Formats: sequence, C-alpha cells, structure tokens
Amino acid sequence: MSGFLHRYLAHRTQSAHPTDIESKDRRCLNASFGDNDIWDDEFTSSEIEARIRKTKAALKEFGYDPFDVTTEEFYDYMTGPIFSDDPTTLRDVLGNEYIMIHELVEICELKKIGRKIDKNVIMETPKIPYYTAHLNAMETELKYALYKGDTLWAKIRLRQHKESVLDDDPNLPEELRPMAQELYEKYRKLAKQASEQPMTS
Repeated sequence: MSGFLHRYLAHRTQSAHPTDIESKDRRCLNASFGDNDIWDDEFTSSEIEARIRKTKAALKEFGYDPFDVTTEEFYDYMTGPIFSDDPTTLRDVLGNEYIMIHELVEICELKKIGRKIDKNVIMETPKIPYYTAHLNAMETELKYALYKGDTLWAKIRLRQHKESVLDDDPNLPEELRPMAQELYEKYRKLAKQASEQPMTS
C-alpha cells in the first residue's frame, strides 16, 4: 500500500507522504486479497467487479447491507476529482480489503442520500453529507478491522484520523467535528481493549 497513503491514511482531502509511515505500518498496510495479480498496472472490468463482489460479501457477513455498486460507478468514484491532489491509484485501493470496505461503504452512504455516483460526485456533494458518508465509512472500516482482530490497522487509522482530520483538515465542517471526535474516542478505547484481551487457543 506504499503509494496510496495520501488519501486513506491521511484522509482523502489531505496531504501525506508515503515515507512518513513506519515500517511496521507498511507491513500491516499490505493486507490484500491474496492474489499476486493485484499489483498489475491495469484491471479488467471483471477483475474490479470480482473485488466489489468480494467486499460486498464481507460487508453482508459483517452485518452491513450494501447497495448495488457497478464497476463503472466504483471506477468513476475512485478516479474523479477530489479536494486536493492525490497520487492514489485504483490498484492501491483494490489491493487492500479495509480500504475496499471504506470506499464501498462511502459510495453506499452517498447513494443512501440520493447522490448519483459519477466522477464529479465528491466535488458536487455538499461537505456535510460527504463528510458524514466518510465518517460512517471510517466507523465501518474500524468495526471491520476489530471484527477481524486487526488492532494494528485500527490504531494506524485512528492515528491518521486524529492527525489529518481532527487536527488538520480545513474542509471538515464544524458541525461534524463532535461526530469525528466521538468516533476517535470510541474506537481508540475499543482498540485498546481489544489489544489487552488475552489470546485464546
């Protein structure tokens, strides 16, 4: 996940440099779907569809009921303009199950409020509903990571949420700051509790 921390570990609207991530974080960030072709430069429509299908299945198993998301919608959402420059590639996103969870939920949350998913949806959606979708997606991603027992991933994401959203995001609406802060406090506590639980055989 070396080249796409800009959007997902420093938040989609902020800047970060991939070399800022600690080596142990990099190992965690390589959570993938287990196939080597994930790192190919190009993907066919069927490959993208397969990853969407796998992510939807994981969400349903986890208790989240996703909307139908087409390959075109996903591609447009991932490649459309955002608030700032972003070196993130589609390959990067497709290679990480947690970020796939995040992005698919973000799309579903926008669909839930009637937004059309196309290349311009992020720029054309008012910031309060967009950030609400982002925070809901972040919560689902954190829940999923803890459900999988991946407290390291949860802690990495919480750290980045604090540093890049709570502490340094000029686009975060003030109305949503309490929601963003509550998410941080809640899942920091849950991640700490999960880390302290003894391992079972």
